[in-house]
Amino acid sequence: TGTSASDPDLVRLQALANLAAPDTERVTASVDRLRAAAAKVQGHAGTSASEARSLAELLESALHVQGAHPDGETCPVCGTDEVLTSTWTIEATAKIAELRAVSAEVSAADGELAQALTTARNLPSPPSIALVEPPSGVDTTNLLAAWNSWANPDLVADGTPSTAAALADHLESKVQPLAELVPAVREQAEAEREGRQDRWRPVAEKIAAWLEGAREAQAYRSQAKLLKAAADWVVAESVTVRAARFKPIADQVKTVWEQLRHDSNVSVEDLALGGSKTHRRLNLSVSVDDTAAAGLGVLSQGELHALSLALFLPRATHNESPFRFVLIDDPVQALDAARVDGLARVLQKVAKTRQVVVFTHDERLPDACRRLDVAARVLEVSRQEHSQLTIRSMAHPSERYLEDAKAIASSDPYPIEVRRRVVPGLCRQALEAVSVDLGRRKLLAKGAPFADVETQVSGLGTLFTHLAFGLFGDSGHKEVYLRLETLAPKLNPVDLVKQLNKGTHEAVDTNPHDVVNDTAALVKVLQEKA
Repeated sequence: TGTSASDPDLVRLQALANLAAPDTERVTASVDRLRAAAAKVQGHAGTSASEARSLAELLESALHVQGAHPDGETCPVCGTDEVLTSTWTIEATAKIAELRAVSAEVSAADGELAQALTTARNLPSPPSIALVEPPSGVDTTNLLAAWNSWANPDLVADGTPSTAAALADHLESKVQPLAELVPAVREQAEAEREGRQDRWRPVAEKIAAWLEGAREAQAYRSQAKLLKAAADWVVAESVTVRAARFKPIADQVKTVWEQLRHDSNVSVEDLALGGSKTHRRLNLSVSVDDTAAAGLGVLSQGELHALSLALFLPRATHNESPFRFVLIDDPVQALDAARVDGLARVLQKVAKTRQVVVFTHDERLPDACRRLDVAARVLEVSRQEHSQLTIRSMAHPSERYLEDAKAIASSDPYPIEVRRRVVPGLCRQALEAVSVDLGRRKLLAKGAPFADVETQVSGLGTLFTHLAFGLFGDSGHKEVYLRLETLAPKLNPVDLVKQLNKGTHEAVDTNPHDVVNDTAALVKVLQEKA
């Protein structure tokens, strides 16, 4: 295969596996012929036939000299004059023909010996390169030595019977040991080649299987380029389509963020879907004071929470969403009061097309809904003994405190002294709750910063400061009692406030039911007139 041809080791293994030993029968026949020819030449030595040939050769040489000097008749050997005459030439030529006829047998024997020598000399060939430089796993030492001895270049027969006989003896004595060593080397090479094939066959089979597909792929290479171009177009178009489909959501995210950001100096500039396959991401571009900034790294915890809501709500309320409701768990977490108001407005808009259910322990969202006149049903879920749940509707925290106060006032199992101590505290909390709500409304309506309003709320301590905050938007205002008397002269509100303050710290001799009813009436007056 192409692999074998490119690997010298495998080529030599193949050569050794196919190595042919010298043909002993051919060598024997050649040796026998050589010996027979040499014996025939040796048999003519010293005979008249041999001498006739020698004399013919001598006369031919003399004729050659005489031919070169046609005018000379002196013998160049003995110097005798008038010897090499024309008559001599005629006689010598006739003599040569006679002698050549007699020496034909000798010439024929010499020709046979020359042919036999040529054949014999061509029998040994040089050792193969595979023997000289064998592949790993095959030992050719003994065979190479025998082969070099068999093809000995120093043993040359010069044509004489003696050297011909020596060559015959050499060929005959070396061929059999050489022929006997070849099979063992051939078997080693074949075993090594098979072993390598066994090791590589699984790989070769896999490559062969791959090549079939590779050839087919190569045949479709031009089509693959077109398919690649089409795939690239699809990817590019999918990015465009995805961006177009995501744009309405991105626009809604920015709109919601504007409602939730309040005083934040972070603006959401752009949102885009990035990544590919299973590695998708949202690329968020923001700016701080109109200067580009690095995504989420510049947002506070509250801003991150607000942004997560801004990202969630448009996606959850998308037209293609199969869900027609939104469940949110504690979205007020880490939001300041201003952002809570923004969230209430956002949820009011979402509630036009979706049922919105919010779970929270924070009173600020229900307060914001009431203050902003956002239609919302507030339910309080309480867990009683044995995990029994009770659910009641809540319109305002003050109502919850009054309901608790009324329930305790009507609980006969509790001693009257206990009820007189607990009821005033609950009623005071009802007044404080309505006062905080009224104060917030007043200040925010005037455009006061949310942070400043919440600072005042967190600093309220006594019932008097709560009422001052609710009536005037200023916890330090001193005309609280005068204002209460003006708003509710028939309720004697000043005495009620003092009674609630005192009842919070010690028992007072009052009817708990009267305290609850008077407080409820004052709360109603404050909600309607303050």
